[in-house]
Amino acid sequence: MRTGVGILLVIGLLLSALPGSPPSAYACSCADGPTLREWIELADAIFAGRVISTERVGEMTRSWVERTGRYPFTRVDLEVRLIWKGKVGPRVVIGTGIGGGDCGFEFTRGRDYLVFGTGRYPPSDPNDPALWTGLCEPTDLIAASAPALRMLGLGRAPSP
Repeated sequence: MRTGVGILLVIGLLLSALPGSPPSAYACSCADGPTLREWIELADAIFAGRVISTERVGEMTRSWVERTGRYPFTRVDLEVRLIWKGKVGPRVVIGTGIGGGDCGFEFTRGRDYLVFGTGRYPPSDPNDPALWTGLCEPTDLIAASAPALRMLGLGRAPSP
């Protein structure tokens, strides 16, 4: 039994070194992260918006990451309904991971979200979003955001 597990482990290691295989994976960990009140201070933008579209950019292969120098992400286009913080217009594009351990938040087209966006990841490409969010930020469906909405108070409508 032990020999079989050892052989499988060696095969797995060899396969992971092949060109075109996915880069090393990391688990998402938000342990000991900021509190909701701290996130309200830390976020560069806080707004409510409806998802218009999502688009995956890039591929999780070693060759793509080495060629571009960046990891794949999901580009999310939102129609902004209310703004509490930041310079956000009536439409905004944000970035998030693709999931699978990269802390990417899964957005669904047509759903309304309270988004905490940060600019902590400077765009490596001029077409990349300037604002990012993920599982560690308190971004969530509006319906699940009552505590944050109480703390935020009244928002303002976006300027046309």
